[in-house]
Amino acid sequence: LGLAIASPAHALDCQEIVAMVEVGVPTSIVVQTIHDAGGSYTPDELSCLVQAELPDLVLEAATGRAQQPVEQEREHEHEHEHEHEHEHEHERTVAPTDPGGTPAPIAKALKLRRAHKPLSASLALADLLEEDPYPSRRGQLHYHLARSLEDLELNESARHHHLAVVKRGPTDPWFEHALVRLVQLSERSGDRTDLARIVARLPADQWPRRAEPILAYIAGVRLLEQDQLADALAMLGRVPTHSTHGLQARYLEGIVHNRTGRPKSAVLAFREVIATEVEADSRAAAVRARELKNQAMLGVARVHYAHEIFDKAEEFYTMVEPESRAWPTARLEMAWAQFMQQDTSGSLGQILTVRSPFFDAEPFQPEADVLRALNHYTLCEWSEVERITLDFEARIRPVQQELHAFAARYATPEGRKLADEAWATYFEGFPAESVLGREIFDHMLRNRDLAAQVKRLEALEDELAIIGEQKARWTDAMEPRLRPVLEAERQRARRRAGLLLLAASAELAGELGELLTQSELIRFEANDALRGEIEWIAEHIHDDGLMSVADAEIPYATTAGEIYWPFNGEFWEDELGSYVYVGESGCR
Repeated sequence: LGLAIASPAHALDCQEIVAMVEVGVPTSIVVQTIHDAGGSYTPDELSCLVQAELPDLVLEAATGRAQQPVEQEREHEHEHEHEHEHEHEHERTVAPTDPGGTPAPIAKALKLRRAHKPLSASLALADLLEEDPYPSRRGQLHYHLARSLEDLELNESARHHHLAVVKRGPTDPWFEHALVRLVQLSERSGDRTDLARIVARLPADQWPRRAEPILAYIAGVRLLEQDQLADALAMLGRVPTHSTHGLQARYLEGIVHNRTGRPKSAVLAFREVIATEVEADSRAAAVRARELKNQAMLGVARVHYAHEIFDKAEEFYTMVEPESRAWPTARLEMAWAQFMQQDTSGSLGQILTVRSPFFDAEPFQPEADVLRALNHYTLCEWSEVERITLDFEARIRPVQQELHAFAARYATPEGRKLADEAWATYFEGFPAESVLGREIFDHMLRNRDLAAQVKRLEALEDELAIIGEQKARWTDAMEPRLRPVLEAERQRARRRAGLLLLAASAELAGELGELLTQSELIRFEANDALRGEIEWIAEHIHDDGLMSVADAEIPYATTAGEIYWPFNGEFWEDELGSYVYVGESGCR
């Protein structure tokens, strides 16, 4: 301790502070650590901290330990210029490619932006881009125009200009800044289409450090979708657990391990998701983290089910929280685990739960009827099997046929070019003859990519309206520049949404087709068994042991710890998940 006190103080360096913030260390603790470490910071170190866009309190703590006065202006939303380009209070900026300084027209536009005048700044920057007097500075102009448009909440227009910088490549001084902003906008919208294309072409060693965890996650998801499991696992491993998508990366690692025949590793990955405590910065983030933990619990149950350890699978299915969106799915899969253990009472009880009005809208679970028919088949209740299967086929067959016909209509290369038309069929109008209900579209919109395109299309419509609500001078000058960009992007988004809708329709049509085939087979077997029973009765009609048994009406029954009473068709939320089917098998 004495040696430590006698030694000169050594301040935390820039990378250490940035690492603390990125892994989620609370701001108050980071500030206290800076104070406790002592030491001082050079102008270069402070420049590094500003560039990292750290919280204000952290920057204030570090600036308070500057070795010498540092005059530095932080831009709106903690933005910093290129590491070799510092903006001062006056209009002059030293550019990395131009030691002579920023041209006066650009400096004037940047000053307008710093003065929080995004309308004037964006108009000035757009004029400079159109006139193009400084070709080497197009990246800088695109970037600041994008930032001005963000200030106006025109994020889709801003995305276009950030992409223009990224397309110029890593040699452009503004490449890293634009890519970081593009990541942030994509995270906000949920649409990672642009980033998926970027990570497919941009070597990982050229990713900005601040965006690397998110880009690694996006690359991992892309590789997983392409079934490149080893590469996906390696890329997901680059995502720190405490980063924004860390838990999601661990969850996907569990899926990869399970698909590659490593169940123990899969369970370990899922358990890490369940056990990791995340300090969420908002209620929405807390809900997402909790939902992911429930999905991980569902993943553990599925690993056990796949290896026919049905009792353990059932145990983990019960651990999925009733508040989770995964709960109805967990209860249906639990019903399958109980069926596999010949527990028809429990299985039919879980099916009754998922068929309750509490889950009318979603999720769409047609296989519940097939499992229900199988349970009654096991109990030799032939007439019930026939009733269930006929009703199921009458409801589902028209749905399956419409989805199949819709997907087949656009299945050719020529048809796929009309994917925007396919999208309009159901989302910009609705066929009067359609039999598809809301639950079908709720089910398909669980596809994250499809839902993101729907959200993006809504954002594009809103943005077109916002442009028309600005001051007339700005609208007259900017609308002809922005509207064509937004209209083109809307057309691309409609086409992407159409392709995703067609893929989801074809997939669901295939799943429903398989369930219809299973239903028909179950009914055929039930009818065959009923015929055999009728023949047996005819042969033994005069046997003394053959008698008629009337159904017993039991008002209620009790055990040491439970009370049972007949189900009267009325559901109560606190009963969900506790139903059991009490009856005797009719099998001879």
